[in-house]
Amino acid sequence: MNEQPAQMVTLPSASLDSAGHFKLLTASVVPRPIAWTSTLSRAGVPNLAPFSFYTVVSTTPPMVALTLERSSTGGSKDTQRNIEETGEFVINVVSSDLAEQMSRTAVESAADVDEFQLAGVEPTPSLHLKAPRVAEARISMECTLHSILRPGSDTVLIGQIQTFHVAEDLMMANGHIDVDKMEVIGRVDSRFIRVHSPFRLP
Repeated sequence: MNEQPAQMVTLPSASLDSAGHFKLLTASVVPRPIAWTSTLSRAGVPNLAPFSFYTVVSTTPPMVALTLERSSTGGSKDTQRNIEETGEFVINVVSSDLAEQMSRTAVESAADVDEFQLAGVEPTPSLHLKAPRVAEARISMECTLHSILRPGSDTVLIGQIQTFHVAEDLMMANGHIDVDKMEVIGRVDSRFIRVHSPFRLP
């Protein structure tokens, strides 16, 4: 016997404020991957911050997009300012063993604070960028800024990946990455989730 369709609540977006939009979006677009983004300020201060409005936008050339909200004061976040000024950033994939360190960098800190030290992780040099990678991350992607979009209240930064760094034990002979070994962390509403039981359908 088929179940009856659920009763729906209809919410026109025009009837909601920004907080209402945020609550619905973050609980509907799930799970969201986390781009643990490392940058370097023009003054040479390393910055590290996680963003879950993040996705692939092109495979050839490989490109990803970060969507950044405004800071609590209404201005640009340090990450956005650094990317706009230097034209580069690194996305570090967050595995479950780095969840606590990643969470420490989710708070807004002064521009002169080194979030690598705050998180207790090690910066390691990138191959082509001045911005450092997270040494403990199993996957990192060096990106150069391709374009900036401001379609609404947030800013979309599109980066072209110049270099992939993947832990050797994750690389399989067919060129795929063994995601099962990583237990990647994502976001569901305001909570985190471990991606640990992927399955296939015929």
